[in-house]
Amino acid sequence: MENKALFFNERAALPESKSTEIIENLAIIEGNTILDIGSGGGYFDFLFAEKVGNNGKVICVDNNKDLLDFIDKETTEKQISNIETIHYDGENFPFQENSIDLVFMRNVTHHIKGRTNYFHKLSKILKQNGKIAVIDYKKGKLFSIYGLGGHFVRRKNIIFEMKKAGFDIEKEYNFLQKQIFIIFKPLNN
Repeated sequence: MENKALFFNERAALPESKSTEIIENLAIIEGNTILDIGSGGGYFDFLFAEKVGNNGKVICVDNNKDLLDFIDKETTEKQISNIETIHYDGENFPFQENSIDLVFMRNVTHHIKGRTNYFHKLSKILKQNGKIAVIDYKKGKLFSIYGLGGHFVRRKNIIFEMKKAGFDIEKEYNFLQKQIFIIFKPLNN
């Protein structure tokens, strides 16, 4: 499974993934608590850990235990103390209310069933002024891997589902060629 984790991390590090620009636009500050849903090999989580510092925390969530084990191994080897992993089965919601500054969802939203209900649950764990960042594939060409495999979310669908769950767009970015990138905030903020 280490190969899969390394593959995910190599893909996230590609220039077209624009990880530096993504991080800059998330406006992470020291002391933040970030929840990365679908953390894969942890590429972004290691970058987040630097940004949030010792007073912050990064919670890596995935339904693949082997990927989380890889992150745990890396954090031990690199002596990183502000990353925590949680194996999430998609059923029970193991997060405390009012505890998260940023929920980061990159290339995972298309896998979530019952997204409106899921996003509503996420709204309860956000701190005051908390946000959700959604990055997911655009449909692309009919015969692309994203189009054929259903690995995409239509922009209008994600906006509709988030609004129904009580969110509004705070910012939208267009610098990713193959993905949408939208930051949502709860309507009550």
